[in-house]
Amino acid sequence: MKITMVAACSGKNKVIGNEGVIPWNIPSDLRNFKKYTDNKIVIMGRATFQSLPVFLKNRVSIILSSNVEQIQDKVSELKKQHNESDVPPIVVYDSVFGALESLSVILENYPVNKEEVVVIGGESIYKQFLPIADKVILSLVDGEFHGDKYFPTLDRDIWTKTAFVKNIKEEDDNYSYSILTLESLKSNVYDFSTGNLLSKMDTFKYL
Repeated sequence: MKITMVAACSGKNKVIGNEGVIPWNIPSDLRNFKKYTDNKIVIMGRATFQSLPVFLKNRVSIILSSNVEQIQDKVSELKKQHNESDVPPIVVYDSVFGALESLSVILENYPVNKEEVVVIGGESIYKQFLPIADKVILSLVDGEFHGDKYFPTLDRDIWTKTAFVKNIKEEDDNYSYSILTLESLKSNVYDFSTGNLLSKMDTFKYL
């Protein structure tokens, strides 16, 4: 399974949020996000989940948090505010390891894409998944923004640009942006007990 990190950040200083709010309004990028993550497992932290204005329908949400009560409160809030009767699958784990080890169970129980899982933030979650991610899709918003959360720095010796679409701005967007896609080098770690080349996810489990 491929792990992809999807994020939007300011192009100049890599801000992804400020006090729990995204400091721009770009509906076309949100539409891109919805289309890309449709029918997939999405992984996020508690703060990212609490910032969502709606449920992420047609997706399985994995939330990394040790505070189940806050997640329950947010679910209740969304159901009340948006009159939601059907809650999409939401699973809570207290660690990255727990979530990764349970992916096979989730895939068996929900009809979602089995080839890719998408990490959607926030800052600490991106940092934790960076060592095992295969791909990064970054929406780079034109300008410099004040914020308290940032996308992590990517090592150029590991990440290679594979696509770049410049100067996107649709009629309802208040900022222009570009979309940068990068892919990481494959693992070159061998398990001599089995003679197999380990995946990046496997090497992370060995740590």
